[in-house]
Amino acid sequence: MTSSASTTATYGPLVKRFAGIARSFSIAAALAFGTPGAVFAGAIELPAALGESVRSYLRAEYPGAVAIEITSARLPLRFEDHAAARVRVESPRVLRKTGPIPFRLIDPGPDGDRSIGTLWIEAEVLQKALVAKTALKRETKLKEALLVTARVNVRKVNGALLHTWPAGRDIRLKRALREGQPVLASWIEAVPDVLRGETIHVFGQNHGLEIALAGTAMEEGFIGDIITVKNETSGKRIEVEVTGRRRGEILQGDNG
Repeated sequence: MTSSASTTATYGPLVKRFAGIARSFSIAAALAFGTPGAVFAGAIELPAALGESVRSYLRAEYPGAVAIEITSARLPLRFEDHAAARVRVESPRVLRKTGPIPFRLIDPGPDGDRSIGTLWIEAEVLQKALVAKTALKRETKLKEALLVTARVNVRKVNGALLHTWPAGRDIRLKRALREGQPVLASWIEAVPDVLRGETIHVFGQNHGLEIALAGTAMEEGFIGDIITVKNETSGKRIEVEVTGRRRGEILQGDNG
């Protein structure tokens, strides 16, 4: 018992001292490197000037944003030791697609600029985009009635949103969509002029005679593509060049 008490009396102060040093080092590292797991002063409200600087940066990074909402802001410990009015933010060199965004805080003191830690921002950047009105299957031919315009948080989308209805030709989905899911530009494609399984009207010549027949497309294709068509009368498969919507021309030498 005496030995244990003596040991505690001898090493107790040292243990406390090392614990204090470790805590000081942890806080210093948090201020220096601004890691997400650092100690933050949660009671401090984000100064308006810093908030506006963050929004200006995000507006430049996301043209067309209709609203930017800062959902959380984490300031480094002892931020209140600096004059908030003079502190400025330094924009990230690379914008993270997801997760918190780090902004280095700079205090332009009398001895020059000094980094005082990192401001971590969580934000919603809202853009108007087209979303599925109901659940849609893959290869669904899109109509304006199937989509609706809504505000989408672009920070949670990995790809370019479809903001307006594509003009010029019919389009379809390359993947299924859930109700309310935004449509990405990479998820749509033009509808082929001939679809697999469709009836295609084929024309051509055989020894100077005009040929017209109906066939079933064995594959899809756009104008100029060569596809295989099954003659509905003879059952023979022929090679056809697509010339229009559900129309084709028999290749020379293949009379069907």
